[in-house]
Amino acid sequence: MGTIKRRALSVLLAAVLAVTMIPAEGLTSKAYAADPVISMGSTQTGTVSRDKTAYYRFSVPSSGKVKISGLAERANTGILTTSIRFRIYQEDGTKVYSSGMFYMPTTGRTYVNLTTYLNKGNYTIEVLQDYSVNDGARYSFALSFESANESFAEMNAGTNNTFDTASAIRANTTYRGMIANNEHHDVYRFSIPSKTNMRVIFNSIDSTRAPKINIYDGNRVKQYSWSYRTSLDGEVVEFSPGTYYFEIDGYDPFLYSFQIASPIPMAATSIKLSDSSYTYDGYAKTPDVAVAYNGSMLRNSRNYTVSYSANKNAGIGKVTVTGKGAYAGSVTKTFKIKPGRPSIKAVKGVKKGFKATWAKKSKAEATGYQVQYSTKKSMKGAKTKTVKGTSKTVKGLKAGKRYYVRVRAYKTVGKQKVYSSWSAKRAITTKRR
Repeated sequence: MGTIKRRALSVLLAAVLAVTMIPAEGLTSKAYAADPVISMGSTQTGTVSRDKTAYYRFSVPSSGKVKISGLAERANTGILTTSIRFRIYQEDGTKVYSSGMFYMPTTGRTYVNLTTYLNKGNYTIEVLQDYSVNDGARYSFALSFESANESFAEMNAGTNNTFDTASAIRANTTYRGMIANNEHHDVYRFSIPSKTNMRVIFNSIDSTRAPKINIYDGNRVKQYSWSYRTSLDGEVVEFSPGTYYFEIDGYDPFLYSFQIASPIPMAATSIKLSDSSYTYDGYAKTPDVAVAYNGSMLRNSRNYTVSYSANKNAGIGKVTVTGKGAYAGSVTKTFKIKPGRPSIKAVKGVKKGFKATWAKKSKAEATGYQVQYSTKKSMKGAKTKTVKGTSKTVKGLKAGKRYYVRVRAYKTVGKQKVYSSWSAKRAITTKRR
């Protein structure tokens, strides 16, 4: 028989053996039941060959990662490369995981480091050799477990994989879940009582391939979808009242967290105005607005809108910042519009006093004025008089004494007064008679 024919026959026999060793649908025969039962952390050793496959049975206490760590090496020397692989079956015999081949050259060994994602339940692990070669393989491995800390415990092939078995969730709560090797969907159900915008927050903790994320309405019609996204940082979705379904469609197993969150209140943001004080000039004042949240700057028109009021006349101007999209509510900031600095027209000494006059300001700019006087140029110990008009006579002072006089305007807004800066000081000496 020629070399080519012998090789073809060898491949055919290997294929037949591979098919007859394990039924195509998995471990459905009692002949392949695992023995013995092993626990997490215990080390298992053995030898497999073309005619010998090893089985072990183990339990997973809750959904999480099951890691297979160990070593494989050739049992005999030979001229061909041999290999070993691991398979996992759930309790009904369905295969849920199959590793790639761990190849061992004619001399040498290979290290095994595998991670699977399994729901709570009983499983069987199969250790087998590549059937295309004759050399056996020795192995040593141990299982370890890391809980996924799922918000809703799942068993075997999953318990919230359909609309009918969707887990009920509520807004503004963070949930954790896991797409296992033996499932591809997780579905959650929630209700919206009134029309509103909500934020969709999603984080893939260790995905190697981005999943699809879908939202369906109560009639199970898809309304929103995000593909190939490992995270959603507050995607804004407009909801009408009703029931909705949140679906995570995973290509590969992974851990995740998510939340259907209310809009962020504008009160939680940082809002700063470019200017907090202006001087009245008859024109509207519109300070720039900078809004930040968690250190990130927000964008006008996209995340919020700005409106101004009482921003032309002297007094207290207002800026109202109203949330938009992922942000809700409004915050009002204020700034001052001061009256212009008054100008003293004249100061005249009178008997034991003085009379000061100044230029009148419009009602839009001033409600009244204050006159301040002191015997010291620094205005230390000054006394203040409030008037509505544009002149003030002050008497009862020391005769022949030098006084310093200045004036400022004010605008009353509610119970608050907004003052101008003081005018330049004028010196005057009181008369004796």
